Amino acid sequence: MKIVAGIITLLFGLSLITLLIITLLNKKFATTFLSSFASSAKTHYIEQLLRLIAGLGVLTYSDSMLLPDLFGIFGWVLTATSALLVIMPWKWHNKFGKRAMPFVIRNLILYAVSASILGLVIVYCVISPLI
Repeated sequence: MKIVAGIITLLFGLSLITLLIITLLNKKFATTFLSSFASSAKTHYIEQLLRLIAGLGVLTYSDSMLLPDLFGIFGWVLTATSALLVIMPWKWHNKFGKRAMPFVIRNLILYAVSASILGLVIVYCVISPLI
């Protein structure tokens, strides 16, 4: 189970790095992708399921990472907020997204760079104890 959690955590970090690469290569696609979150009940629940999996992966694997206390808290926060979003009506999430997305799109490079930095930290903290 610990190996699966480590793989999930590593994939989560890599997905955050991938957002920057996609944004730099095709900003329009990145904008469309991010704008699709919470656009329907189906995408809302898929997004929350993926967030729950990532959060539980980080939470389960945090003891094996550098900065285990920090990643334990991060895992709990990601898992708890995802669980709250699952029980919240998706239309509320959609309404919030419609207000937040113009800000995200205006600052897409900054958003993608920030996500990428978090991804790099996650990948480093997963891999470095193994070396």
